[in-house]
Amino acid sequence: MWKNSSVVMLPTNKIAKIYTSDDMSYMDNNPTYINKPNGYHLYFTSNEIIKKGDWCICSVDKSIGRVIKILSHNKSKIKDIIIRNTTDDIISSENNFKKIIASTDLLLIKETSTMSADSFDQTVYTDKEYLPHPSKLFIEDYIINYNKDNIIKKILIDVDDNNNITIKKIKDSWNREEVIRLCNKAWLKMPNTSNMLEEFNDWIESNLCN
Repeated sequence: MWKNSSVVMLPTNKIAKIYTSDDMSYMDNNPTYINKPNGYHLYFTSNEIIKKGDWCICSVDKSIGRVIKILSHNKSKIKDIIIRNTTDDIISSENNFKKIIASTDLLLIKETSTMSADSFDQTVYTDKEYLPHPSKLFIEDYIINYNKDNIIKKILIDVDDNNNITIKKIKDSWNREEVIRLCNKAWLKMPNTSNMLEEFNDWIESNLCN
């Protein structure tokens, strides 16, 4: 299922996929060491409900952390969450954070716990998996647009059962022919409009002139 997602590029002092130099960005296909200057990662966020174990970005200071506990309030639908980042545990409203659903940062590992199927075995098993990762093609496309000062900020993203992701750009401009086709589709779905086609075409000519 396609989800609306925001794309955020943030600096890192760890091994990165994207680096900047002289106001230009480029992709490092063979990152080999930490502390290389001007490294960045891409983070894809959504408005999904935040749950324990999720990685999130703070909308205030762009810090990244993992949710270790959800604090419920009986009188409010808004919950507080405890976020663990690199320095401390922070209690804050969930409204201050966005869930990370994909990233180029391979250090963002999601942990899931499962109980043994054996009723006599109370062992809890912890599985670890990487967050979905954008394709090399998308990263290259992002860099090309970034260097043209046309930064990709909004996309549609789909994650399958194997954590593979498909990304589509959100179209934000249409030419005249495309708008006419869209209007026609909407018009045909409306009831009792067949006898008003001439009026519709006149409206198109009046409002979508070349």
